[in-house]
Amino acid sequence: MASKIHAEIHALTLESIKKGGYGIYWNERSGRYYVYRDLAHVYNPKTKRSAVLEMVSLPTARLG
Repeated sequence: MASKIHAEIHALTLESIKKGGYGIYWNERSGRYYVYRDLAHVYNPKTKRSAVLEMVSLPTARLG
């Protein structure tokens, strides 16, 4: 089940990262939020969803 990332986590993201396309996802096993830069994505009209084609992982930090 997908969950939305809380606004508090987005607020911790650096402004320089926010200027470009970025995404955040939570990894339950490692207990970390991962931030990535969205370099290229494509929209599929059949499923009405976008898929990331290319992304670069950015440094991570463990909270808590």
